[in-house]
Amino acid sequence: MTMELFLTAVSITLIVLTVLLIVVFFMLYKSIAACASAWSGLRSDLSPLLGDLKEIGQNVAAASESLKHGLERANHMTEALGRIGDDLEEGRRAVKDGIERVGQVAAPWLGFLKLFQRK
Repeated sequence: MTMELFLTAVSITLIVLTVLLIVVFFMLYKSIAACASAWSGLRSDLSPLLGDLKEIGQNVAAASESLKHGLERANHMTEALGRIGDDLEEGRRAVKDGIERVGQVAAPWLGFLKLFQRK
């Protein structure tokens, strides 16, 4: 009788373990199915997002290229303005030197004319 009792206890234990394993495997199957469903939904949501990110990257590259060209143009313009300023300064100096030379040439004549003026 003890052997029958032992075999009955082992049989009940195996049945309980089998039922527990079935429940665990069923829950695992449901979890895997939910993960697969979530993954497919995520994939369908990520495809347009990745396309948008690619488009944004292209727009940023185009904007940076445009900014680069704009800065180059601004640099050329400031260089041209600097050269114009240098040319104007050189012209101002030339006019000043010319006026000084005219004054040097005319000074003796003006002094000569002052001698004949009435006081």
